[in-house]
Amino acid sequence: MLKTQHLAISRFIDGPGWKHTKNYVFNRERDRYIYARSKIALNFHLPEQIEWACEVNERTHQLAMCGVPQLVDNPKLLSKLYQNDAMFICANGEEFFDNFKNILQFPEYGINRALKAQVEVFDKHTTFHSTDAFVKQLQNYFKYY
Repeated sequence: MLKTQHLAISRFIDGPGWKHTKNYVFNRERDRYIYARSKIALNFHLPEQIEWACEVNERTHQLAMCGVPQLVDNPKLLSKLYQNDAMFICANGEEFFDNFKNILQFPEYGINRALKAQVEVFDKHTTFHSTDAFVKQLQNYFKYY
């Protein structure tokens, strides 16, 4: 279990690809703890996720489940999964910075979008939904054989 008694985090940036992050280690328990207590999350995608509609990163759904306002680049698949006003889609650094400042100054601005994303993720993007879609694909496939 993650010991949290003395853990006070004002900002946390971690993950593969960050220059200042050394020895990144995936830690689901730590990440859930941090996501659930975050006020704002920056969520960047891989170039291939931005260029073509292949996927969004798992963090997109995790942050939505935790009710965290997301500042996100614009992966091609995002608009097919979530309403545009469920997250803050940013085209450049200036938009990330402006949205970040606005959420800090007017927290309800971020909370409203985070709640929309949270409703959507629980309504459409849980493991149950993925399993259900997979079973339907299997049924459809095997009804022809």
